[in-house]
Amino acid sequence: MAFTSPINKNLINLDWLKNILHSGGQSATTTTVGAANSVKFDVSITSSGASQGTYEFSGKNVKTDNFMLYVTFDAPDGTQSIYIVNNQLQKAWTYTNGQWTDVSSSYAQQYNTWKGTWDNYKNYLSLLTGGSFTYTSGTTTYKISNITVNPQLDDSLFVHS
Repeated sequence: MAFTSPINKNLINLDWLKNILHSGGQSATTTTVGAANSVKFDVSITSSGASQGTYEFSGKNVKTDNFMLYVTFDAPDGTQSIYIVNNQLQKAWTYTNGQWTDVSSSYAQQYNTWKGTWDNYKNYLSLLTGGSFTYTSGTTTYKISNITVNPQLDDSLFVHS
């Protein structure tokens, strides 16, 4: 089964975020996203005033080979998709149209797609310690919010039975 990330790569341009973050500093005594073991944040995207959806990313063991990722995508039409990638178990699952599917047979592709997306966001968010902000580029607005550094994320979040 071929897998395509639901994220519209044309709508996500995070270079702006890198410039914002590197223009100021954070307290050395506060844990940043880049130093965290787990991170959680939301990304809401609108284009020309129309919602393109909202993603919620939860990552655990982010600096280890046991990286685990849970992503929800709430589409503008009200549908929800969920993506779980668990490198510790080498397993992946998707939830779409009310049905869970084990997509572990294409684990490497799942991992590479979602880990790459995660790494891009995490690298750009690396200096933050929490909070939220909004950025507009042309007619597209990105709101990254609910940034939580080292949240307690139970391992059961990253499996589907």
